[in-house]
Amino acid sequence: MSSKFITTQFHLSEKLLKLSFLAVILSLTLSACSVTPEDTSSENKTSLSPANNAALSEAVAAMKSGDYKNAQSFLLELINKQPNIANAHVNLGIVYIKNKSFDEAENSFNRALKINPNNIYALNQLGFLYRKQGAFAKAKASYEKAISIKSGYTNAHLNLGILYDLYLYDLDKAIEHYEIYKELSTENAKQTEKWIFELKIRQKKSLAQKQQ
Repeated sequence: MSSKFITTQFHLSEKLLKLSFLAVILSLTLSACSVTPEDTSSENKTSLSPANNAALSEAVAAMKSGDYKNAQSFLLELINKQPNIANAHVNLGIVYIKNKSFDEAENSFNRALKINPNNIYALNQLGFLYRKQGAFAKAKASYEKAISIKSGYTNAHLNLGILYDLYLYDLDKAIEHYEIYKELSTENAKQTEKWIFELKIRQKKSLAQKQQ
């Protein structure tokens, strides 16, 4: 096995590990690199009572600190009191993913979408879950629906780029969505440029091979 092949494998594994971690957590700031969950307190302040808004804030704080057990308790309590808050179900789904309870996660995201079919965060996370399960067509459809609702949703562009890059092997589409992500997001600019650069090299090699 050549050293070049070993190096390529290492970079791909490192990239996949980092991207998988990033895709689990979403943020209202649309930062794909953030380790914080989606903070929906400002979004829901008009529909949540002060006590329930505090419970949501506690859940988000627990998720940020990695205390998913307490986060789950806070979210379940909130949902029991006020079950029609879509983003509470989204964050609960993220907790279930962290706990590897994938059926429960899917149920939570679908509950969020039943409340609000246009919830881009639920669609993005459902896409991530489908990708983990190897259901790439369903993941693609979920990401694309999120983007159709909000074209500037950077997380969905990043995750769609990942899907095309590492799973569907469509370099043109991967580059397209990575470039949109780079244009819209200030996060991970250098790393994204590196991914695009590497993909364009692979793209040129692939084209050269086809022309031989």
